[in-house]
Amino acid sequence: MCNQDYQMSVIAQTKDVPRKLSDIDNKVAGKRRTHDIPIGCTPRTNPRPLYPSVISMLPHVAWWHLREGILAYAIATLLVHPLIIRCSEHWTYGEQGLFTFTFSFTRTATFLLFHSILYLTAAFSPDFVSSCKLERSSAEKLRASQIWNLISSILLSNLFVSPMGAFFCWDICYRLSWMPLPSCVSPLPSMAHILYLTIGAQMIREWSFYWCHRLFHHPRLYARYHKQHHEFPGVVGPAAEYASAIDSLAANFIPSAVIPMFFGVHPSLQITWLILKNTKSYEQHCGYVLNDTWLGWVGIATAEGAFHDHHHTTNRGNFGAEYLDWIFGTMDFWLRDGSSAAYRDRRKHSVKSPNHIKLES
Repeated sequence: MCNQDYQMSVIAQTKDVPRKLSDIDNKVAGKRRTHDIPIGCTPRTNPRPLYPSVISMLPHVAWWHLREGILAYAIATLLVHPLIIRCSEHWTYGEQGLFTFTFSFTRTATFLLFHSILYLTAAFSPDFVSSCKLERSSAEKLRASQIWNLISSILLSNLFVSPMGAFFCWDICYRLSWMPLPSCVSPLPSMAHILYLTIGAQMIREWSFYWCHRLFHHPRLYARYHKQHHEFPGVVGPAAEYASAIDSLAANFIPSAVIPMFFGVHPSLQITWLILKNTKSYEQHCGYVLNDTWLGWVGIATAEGAFHDHHHTTNRGNFGAEYLDWIFGTMDFWLRDGSSAAYRDRRKHSVKSPNHIKLES
């Protein structure tokens, strides 16, 4: 890429950072900062903030992954596999067609169910909105053109891209996989097997997404491949998968769908994993923090709503799972801004002008 393209990419990424944020950071710190690195794939504050200790992080990370395995076992045995068995009794288009149908149907149903419950609850429960909603400035609210782009992207993804991707991936992985794909109607593996498969898939997806996402924030790549996803600084759930083709393929589709299929994971577990992965992604982008609701109490909702929302509203770090940003030191601005409680409080009380989050000292 020529030097002019590089400069334009830096400018594009800088425009996604709220105005006057450097002055706000200085006010919080109580002194002038001149060496912060606010953009790119390695944002840094100067001085660096104090990161949480290993002792405080390890239990959180362990429970996070164990919970995914437990949920996967419950969803697969109580919902997904019985649904596939029931469909197979009337299905006449082969295993590949059955997997394609159930994969696409489940993906669309997860999308509709999550957002229907969220927005109906918000419409009829003012207490839910006041306690969970992350407020938006006028510049962060959806515009008419964005809504149309989002609707067309959702329709294209659910009606064409998802079915075609599932259909052809099944065929390719069936021929190339070094482990044979089980039949859709074959018995599920044991609970222990489901636990380690789910935890393994979760970690592969988290590490792949973190590094792809972080790489796409490099000034040479951001404007071309990732800026589309940041057209929504005040994100909404349906925008979770609004991204360029390269971005979607590298950061989401390959680690989330192709790798489990290539390693011969049971189709019911692949579909279950899709439900968990998409629900988590919708939650991170929905503009609400759900971990204090009953969804959080039963372990379905995560505590990452505010964490990833901070990434979109400031465009400074927080590239993936919180423990990976902790390991690789890319949550400086999140920690300096006070983490979840402080961010939520400022969002609730201090959104006053476009592209500006007022941070009280």
